[in-house]
Amino acid sequence: MNSYNMALKQDRLMGLLCQTLYLIESTLMDNHRATARQLAQAAIAAGHPLEWFEQLYAKARPEGIPVPWADHTPNPNMIELF
Repeated sequence: MNSYNMALKQDRLMGLLCQTLYLIESTLMDNHRATARQLAQAAIAAGHPLEWFEQLYAKARPEGIPVPWADHTPNPNMIELF
């Protein structure tokens, strides 16, 4: 196998690895977004529609739940829109 074919295989493997990591990260962030939605729904039902922000930030540090909008990745809906 020549060096060109070897480099091509490495590029393909790196691409697959990046795609896999993106899918894993997306799944985890979707779960965290679901947590934020659940907190928001409960707060709205309790008549305190803004309370979920405090709850989310309170859970973020000790439970390791990241704040969904602080994931440092573009929102896929915005990417699709533009």
